[in-house]
Amino acid sequence: MIYALVVVIVGFGLALFGIIYTIGQSAARRARERADRVIAREGLAAIASYSVNLLGSTSIARGGVRGVGVLVVTADAVEFRLGYGSTAISIPRASIVEVTIGKSFRIKGKLRRYRRPVVLTVRWTDAGADHTSGFATGQAELIAAHLG
Repeated sequence: MIYALVVVIVGFGLALFGIIYTIGQSAARRARERADRVIAREGLAAIASYSVNLLGSTSIARGGVRGVGVLVVTADAVEFRLGYGSTAISIPRASIVEVTIGKSFRIKGKLRRYRRPVVLTVRWTDAGADHTSGFATGQAELIAAHLG
């Protein structure tokens, strides 16, 4: 009796996890597709394009902006487009001070640790101000190689 109850609960939990995972992946895919359409419409000549998750940035006036989008490396800049809305980050390649790869991202006195994927942190200067953006991606090494 108890064994059957445990099997039913575990089965229900796995089914619920599968549904939530599928919905999340579908939403992320749609966000990446919308961001790709925006990039195509803007006519960015991409050297490389990567799906990333923006963890946070000091360059965006609205605090707490995060989400799935596309990071595009061009000859002159690194452009991020969020999959919804008009949030964009443009980082001139000449102003990039540091690119680091790690498991954590520190912004505004908060430290966030992530098990996976790897966190790519880009630090750059703009008009004398120091900015930092963090991107969670499984392709951090490839992006860093393009920026290096």
